[in-house]
Amino acid sequence: MKMNGVVVLLLRFLCLLGVCWMTSASVVLIGNNITLSFDDVEANFAPAIEGTGQCGILYLANPLDACSDLSNKVEKGSNITSPFALVIRGGCSFDDKVRRVQKAGFEAAIVYDNDDGFLVAMAGNAAGIKIHAVFVSKASGEILKKYHVRRERPRSSRVREFHGMSRRLVKAMPSLIFTAVLDDNSTSRTCAVCLEDYTIGEKLRILPCHHKFHAFCIDSWLTTWRTFCPVCKRDARTTVGDLPASESTPLLSTSPSSVSSVLSCVRSRIASSSSIQIDTAAWTSPPASHAHSLANVPSIQPSVRSYHHSPSMSYS
Repeated sequence: MKMNGVVVLLLRFLCLLGVCWMTSASVVLIGNNITLSFDDVEANFAPAIEGTGQCGILYLANPLDACSDLSNKVEKGSNITSPFALVIRGGCSFDDKVRRVQKAGFEAAIVYDNDDGFLVAMAGNAAGIKIHAVFVSKASGEILKKYHVRRERPRSSRVREFHGMSRRLVKAMPSLIFTAVLDDNSTSRTCAVCLEDYTIGEKLRILPCHHKFHAFCIDSWLTTWRTFCPVCKRDARTTVGDLPASESTPLLSTSPSSVSSVLSCVRSRIASSSSIQIDTAAWTSPPASHAHSLANVPSIQPSVRSYHHSPSMSYS
C-alpha cells in the first residue's frame, strides 16, 4: 500500500574513525507510526552537517534527475520548514544536481543510486554550493519516494506548509542535562525519535506527559511534524494541569477551597428548600456499596521499525 504525507528526515552524522575526509551517516525517516533508517554517505563538495543533524521535509525533485532547472521551486518568504529534495543519480554530475536543488530553494539534496551497488562519496566542484547533500542506495531511494510530500494544488508553485508548534512554546518546555538513568519508563534511556541512547551531557526535553527525548529531536518533531508526544500521542500543547483524567485521578478535589464551596452549596440548597417530614419507621439502611475497581488499561506504544537497505561501503 502506498503511503503519502508529510515526512520528517532527521540527519545524524558520525565521523568515521581514521578517515577524516569522509563521514558516515544515517537518514532517519519519521512518518505516521513508523521510523525507518537508511545508511548514506555525505558529499565531499557540500558543507558538512555539524552537531546533532538537520531536520526537514522531503519533496521529489522535478525533473527527478535535477539535470535541468527544477519546476517545483520553493517560494521565498513562504516560511517552509527545511525542504529537502530527493534526486536520482545519472544524466549529469553530482554537483550540478545539487546546484539546481539549491537554486530551487531547497536546503538539502538526497541523491539515490539508479542501480544496485555500493554507496559512493559524491565528488564534484564545491564552488557556490551552500546546502547539504548525501547519497543513499537505490533501495533506500525507492522507499523514500513513497513518503514524499505531494503539492497541494498542481498549479501552485508553493510547497505545502505545516503549521506546528511555535519554537517559543517548545523552548518554554522544561529540559534537563542527562547524567544517569533515574527512572524506568520507555524514554528514560533511549530517544524514541532517533532511536539512540542518551549520553551524559546531552540536553533532553520533557513533555507534559513526562516522556523525555533529545531536545533537538523533539523540538524538530513538534515544530515540523506533529504536536503530540511520539510515544503516547498526548497533545504536547496541553499543560500538566490540563492532562485528561485517569484511574488515579480523584473524583472530588480534596483542597480546602473545593470542600468549602461544596458545603456552601449544600447549605444554600437546604436553606432555600421547604421543610420535609421524614418517617423514621420507613427508613431502612442503604445497601452496602460495592467497590468497583477499574481494569488496568495497558499503554499502547507506537510501533517503531528500523529499516537498513544500503549495502556495505567499500573502501579503496
